[in-house]
Amino acid sequence: RQAAACKPFLLLLVTYLLQLAGLGCFSGALPYYAVHIREGSGMTVTLLFVALNVSAIVAMPLWVRISRSVGKVRAYLASSVLLVLATGGLWFCDSETPDAFLYTQVCLMGLVFAGQQLFPFALLPDVLDADARATGIHRQGMFTGLWTAGEKLGLALGGLVTGAVLSWTSFVASSGTVVAQPESALTGIRLAFAILPSLLVTASLLLLVRFRSVYETPSTGKITP
Repeated sequence: RQAAACKPFLLLLVTYLLQLAGLGCFSGALPYYAVHIREGSGMTVTLLFVALNVSAIVAMPLWVRISRSVGKVRAYLASSVLLVLATGGLWFCDSETPDAFLYTQVCLMGLVFAGQQLFPFALLPDVLDADARATGIHRQGMFTGLWTAGEKLGLALGGLVTGAVLSWTSFVASSGTVVAQPESALTGIRLAFAILPSLLVTASLLLLVRFRSVYETPSTGKITP
């Protein structure tokens, strides 16, 4: 109830939760994408994760500079819009796509995904400090606990959605051996890998726009974004 009364916190939390759910879909579908779409192996999964995370690490200083120039909220919005495009673009990476194009696309996703790793945590202290000034009550511990729970829920939700999509599209489960999948299951893998993450980040943008308007009002303690 107290968290719901703090609109900036609630909006930021749900925004981050939706984006983590998108990441959960991507991560959950990646092994299936690598094996059944790309006809690769565990090494393919590893290389794609490395491409994503190394690109994100490299891009962190750039996003810090951008945020200093345009503000944290605007930079967060920009990175989220670009993430929608980057994840959606993975839909076009099918079995015929050259490896170089696929890895370039994943690296581009990593470059903008850095914003989702950076800005929620950069904005959270501002929101908590503003809440303390507005209410006179220090509730950082409670909010931090809810934030941690939201992180776990978002990732778990993404994995759950991926599993539901694969089941709905008639994915054939196997243990230890790769079996041929129906066309519907291959489509389901690509949906969970690309389209669902893009849709979830798009949904988060609606809340992030609302967060920006609340964040910039005096009720939040006149924070400068």
